[in-house]
Amino acid sequence: LDELAPELIEPPLEPAGAAPVLDLKAVQRQQLLEAVRETGGRRDKMAERLGISRATLYRRLKEHGLT
Repeated sequence: LDELAPELIEPPLEPAGAAPVLDLKAVQRQQLLEAVRETGGRRDKMAERLGISRATLYRRLKEHGLT
């Protein structure tokens, strides 16, 4: 056992191949804030950059208190 790497002796804390848990709301908010910076707040350009409709953009902005 002295010759084996520690990760082979002790099981990993997460199952192999498990994806990290992401907070979708936090990711969406960050994407919105980046789009605001990159487009100067032009909502038509923001929607285009994010690949969503303007209606979806308006809804997400409202959900995140960025109106």
